Amino acid sequence: MTDDPTAESRKKDHIELAFRSRVESGELDPRFYYEPMLAAHPASGSLPPTRFMGKTLRTPIWVSSMTGGTAMAGRINHHLARACGEFG
Repeated sequence: MTDDPTAESRKKDHIELAFRSRVESGELDPRFYYEPMLAAHPASGSLPPTRFMGKTLRTPIWVSSMTGGTAMAGRINHHLARACGEFG
């Protein structure tokens, strides 16, 4: 996958940091636009389904990024994919 022997360790550290760095709304960085993440979600069935790549999607789902390179990342991606498959 990569010639960097530290890549897997760095990716694992990054995932762990993301889990540990959750903050309260009073601590949010004012330089970042959080509205898409904090806005209320549309009511179920209020948006029309759409076709994309031959599949009908019932609900828009935003997965901003996925990761790879570690077993932990594989589990995260597996759960993201299942959620998209079930709800999208």
